[in-house]
Amino acid sequence: PAAVWSGLSVLTDDRKWWHVTADLYYGHDAAGGWTAGTGIYTSFKPSSSVRLRVGPWVEHARPTAQYVQRQPDSLATATYGNRYVFSALEQTNLSVSTRLDWTFSPRVSLQLYGQVFVGSGHFFDYKEFETPRTFDFAVYGKDRGTISRDSEGDFLVDPDGDGPAESFTIYNPDFNSRSLRSTVVLRWEYRSGSTIYLAWQHRRSDYEQVGDFSLRRDLPTLFSAEGRNVLVLKATYWLGL
Repeated sequence: PAAVWSGLSVLTDDRKWWHVTADLYYGHDAAGGWTAGTGIYTSFKPSSSVRLRVGPWVEHARPTAQYVQRQPDSLATATYGNRYVFSALEQTNLSVSTRLDWTFSPRVSLQLYGQVFVGSGHFFDYKEFETPRTFDFAVYGKDRGTISRDSEGDFLVDPDGDGPAESFTIYNPDFNSRSLRSTVVLRWEYRSGSTIYLAWQHRRSDYEQVGDFSLRRDLPTLFSAEGRNVLVLKATYWLGL
């Protein structure tokens, strides 16, 4: 469907020791879907050798036709023997990124990058695609067939009610995704063209099928998740041939 997008950016003078960029955007389409987001990125340069950048970003979206699955059915002749299941989706994403660049000398520098991410998605109004080359859908339980939810949170769909089509299951696709990533790199150019890198990477993540966004619940769960640490040493030597 046709869509309209708009955005606004406000920036301060990046030649100063303190610099801010703020972004705001919104879009909607003819089918009723929409997306809105904002981010504020702050950069500090207390000296010529140190730069710190911090930026939170949040986005909330509600597309009307998120693909879910394909269900083979010879009775679905209009869509070539398959039922293509879609749904509306309410999704929220939040991330906070931090980057530090610290140059001790032309030969020694330290870089740090870290990001916390929390996202959630709730699927609703399950429906099937009706006609090729259109954007037409039939919502289960309203426009076509029946749909019910079991004790496990999955959905049982009868696409034509009392008709001959077989029922099928939509396994709950709701999600809550959380992740923490960080990397620290120490660089030492011990001679011209020859460098040693010492890098430490830390990652941890967690996943649930809740579907609603809650920082009070998700952040403590993320920091208690099992983490993975990787230490890497890389050395290069310039032969000068």
